[in-house]
Amino acid sequence: MCLQRIIHRRYHKQTGAKYHLLDSPPPAGVNADEELITKKRDSATSVSQESKRFADNLSVLSKFYQDYWAKVNANQGINEVTAEVERFLLAPLHISNRLQRK
Repeated sequence: MCLQRIIHRRYHKQTGAKYHLLDSPPPAGVNADEELITKKRDSATSVSQESKRFADNLSVLSKFYQDYWAKVNANQGINEVTAEVERFLLAPLHISNRLQRK
């Protein structure tokens, strides 16, 4: 799902307007092949490399941030994802003993 969201992003060369070819396509009259660009970071290769780098570091990061880690189901609609993220951000933080011992 995440990959599909990224690789279908396009930007209008002159206006900078953002489009998604599947969810929010450009209006009629915009020639996608000539007027829209894909940024290098939005290519399937770039996304795959970033995903691999993230996965390679995930175990170290999750151990360090275990007291602050929250999983969010990103395969939901944007309103549900936003509500879930807000719920975690607004919850009181519980600082572990490990971090309090300075």
